[in-house]
Amino acid sequence: MINKILLPSAKRDIVYETLEDEWSKKPYVFHSDNLRASGKYWVHKDIEFNFLISGSATAFLDNHKITLTAGDIICVNPYVIHKFITESGAKIGILMINTGFLSKNAVDIEKIRFHELVKDDEAAKLYNQLIDDFEKQEAFCETTIRGDILRFVGYVSGHYSRETEKDQELSNLRSFGRSFEYTSKAIDYINLNFRKKITLEDVSA
Repeated sequence: MINKILLPSAKRDIVYETLEDEWSKKPYVFHSDNLRASGKYWVHKDIEFNFLISGSATAFLDNHKITLTAGDIICVNPYVIHKFITESGAKIGILMINTGFLSKNAVDIEKIRFHELVKDDEAAKLYNQLIDDFEKQEAFCETTIRGDILRFVGYVSGHYSRETEKDQELSNLRSFGRSFEYTSKAIDYINLNFRKKITLEDVSA
């Protein structure tokens, strides 16, 4: 399910993405896209790892931008508002991973923050292996892909992450996430009941 949330104060549309339906099937979502000169801002509660397969691009993460070249990896931490654009053409791999799946495998996303930009040949090699196995779709590929994901995340978390700064940073993250969750639920209710007379009490319930 995807909800579109407009933040007027920021003067931009932000797509809040929830993937509960996907998580009931697999603990990850992977696809590749050809970037364009314009794009939407996205935000979600799960971790996302992007790999620039070819070309050059610009990543916007919250209030700053990062220039990318082929082979770069961008880690989008939970609830970071982000988008990717290109002026000259680029292809990007997008991997979103369910936080529950990572927690069961000893990676607690609430306790660490990944570095935003990773320039590392070994990390790129592990990501490329994931892409290759995903495209092959051979027998037992699901087990192989999950192994690829855990090897990649294990390497990146070991070399390019830090612990959240005490309790305040974690509290801020949870508070920010809850505000998006509440807004998402309110929009869901309005979309389902827009033909009825809706009160503020109904939406806030």
